[in-house]
Amino acid sequence: MDHYVSKGGVLGFVITQSVFKTGANEGFRRFASGPEKPFRVLGVSDLSLSLPFDTATNRTAVLLAQKGELTRYPLPYRFWVPTSARPSVDEADLRSVLDCFDVQEWLAAPVEPAVLGSTWLTAPKDAFPILQRIIGDRSEAIMDRAYAGSCTWLNGVFWVDVVETKDRRSVIKNLGEVGRTKVETSIASIENDYLFPLLRGRDVQAWHARASAHILVPHHGEDFSEPVSVAELKRKAPLTFEFLKGFEKPLRKRSGYKQLHKERPEFYVLGNLGNYTLAPYKVVFKDLTEVFQCAVVGPVALAGLAGKPVIPDHTLLFLTCQSRDEAYFLGGVLNSIPCRAALYSASAGVQTQRYFPTDVSRIRLPQFDPKDSRHGDVVRLSISCHESADGSRSVDAPSKEEIELAGIVSELWKIARKEQQHVMDYYTEILTFRSRHGGVQEEAED
Repeated sequence: MDHYVSKGGVLGFVITQSVFKTGANEGFRRFASGPEKPFRVLGVSDLSLSLPFDTATNRTAVLLAQKGELTRYPLPYRFWVPTSARPSVDEADLRSVLDCFDVQEWLAAPVEPAVLGSTWLTAPKDAFPILQRIIGDRSEAIMDRAYAGSCTWLNGVFWVDVVETKDRRSVIKNLGEVGRTKVETSIASIENDYLFPLLRGRDVQAWHARASAHILVPHHGEDFSEPVSVAELKRKAPLTFEFLKGFEKPLRKRSGYKQLHKERPEFYVLGNLGNYTLAPYKVVFKDLTEVFQCAVVGPVALAGLAGKPVIPDHTLLFLTCQSRDEAYFLGGVLNSIPCRAALYSASAGVQTQRYFPTDVSRIRLPQFDPKDSRHGDVVRLSISCHESADGSRSVDAPSKEEIELAGIVSELWKIARKEQQHVMDYYTEILTFRSRHGGVQEEAED
């Protein structure tokens, strides 16, 4: 900017759309080339649903900036939507290219009003001011209860199927073929003490979460971040120790063990665990998915084992909850159509959208009040949506319960009926965006 444009001059350049959407680019979003050298963003054209460059799979944008002025929000944000499902546009004149797109007039502004360098909220003009009532400055209270799922660094050892359960022991078969590093699959009898239901990313859809396997976690119940000592494990669960001992060599080669726990004698230690992991009720959500999806999960009795807290895997994030009803309230609000629209508008993506705890913390979530009748209605409808979901239905046209829920949740943010329709129209269009730029893989591999 300093070398090519005089004060008041305008410069346009091609840039990745991620600079407006990811936390790592907060410095760029100050929009200054140096101290007291601001430049004003006059507008952005977002071409992220197409592939303008044959050899690059990225999210392309064009930025127009004026030297010597401060950026004012909201600013014009033109969103180029392909008129048909095609991943790229052939080189052609402007008129021919425009025939392939519906160029929509959107608005953009920092999602957190108190942080001008925060990531952008982008949405159609009619929906934009409504979404600003739903999402805004992050809540430290929510951040304090948001966590990532467990990390084993070698899933094939710790992830198991329970073949048979009798008394206090189970016959297990480790899932040696899962994950990047394969291990030998073996069948062994172990104590039940350290077996927990495992929730994998593939087990979670909107309104549906069902554990499909178990995870072996030899950690202290009093301090779940700490592994049981070798001596204690040998004494209390000798069969479990012998099973893990058979994998000692690959377990000591795990990347996380070598980087974080190399001095520990407990070669079976796991990561991303704490007493929060044992919260009986959780709202779990995927990090990689086009439209935000979450579900409530409580204690599970699986394969004959008594009910225990579910342990999410590393592809899942979750909020801890104090009670069943609070979990269904939060799950109902977060899975609602207005909230999904707001989260999509503030999220980042490359091949698909990505949702972080920070995104969820920005939702203006009211504190659950069991005496509030509207909160009770949210709980009732959330339970109904969970009961009717079987995991086979993807996020598509809203169900009758979801439409009713959208109306009740909208009241929490004082969204009028006419405004609700603007949000519903926008959400309906969001559901078509993925098909406009071709299907993508949503889940990371185990």
